[in-house]
Amino acid sequence: MSIKLPTRLKWFLVILVILMLVNVGFFIITTRNSKPETMKLFLPKNEPTPTDEEKLSPSQLLTLIIANEENIYYYDGLLNSNSQLTHCRIKDLRTVIETYKKKITNGPVIMIKPAPNAQYKITVNVLDEMLINDIKRYAMAEISKTELKLLQNRTN
Repeated sequence: MSIKLPTRLKWFLVILVILMLVNVGFFIITTRNSKPETMKLFLPKNEPTPTDEEKLSPSQLLTLIIANEENIYYYDGLLNSNSQLTHCRIKDLRTVIETYKKKITNGPVIMIKPAPNAQYKITVNVLDEMLINDIKRYAMAEISKTELKLLQNRTN
């Protein structure tokens, strides 16, 4: 004994099956075509030691200390007893870098030093700013005890 289905219901079921097959096919194609993307890692070249003209002068150096949340502190030159940290937000970092680039004729060197409580997202944003501002020479380094003490005095 067979059950007779109304024609409307038959067409509805046929359309439902077709849609299901289209969805399955779509998900199979999209998962097969999705490939993980990686960032390029630029490693330093093995070059001979620089001559006296190519060596870094302290006036070229700008040090960025990434503190908590969106707070960034910076100082130029080498750290000494007269050094003072200047505060800026992540959104103002671009103008700080642009003004420093204009001040330095042979290109700035920027040291990026995340504090222990720095957020990864802000660190990545700072690295993005290096690419946006076309900074050729920058490096990440650990924050020194002196800088950390100076940062704690500044934030308290």
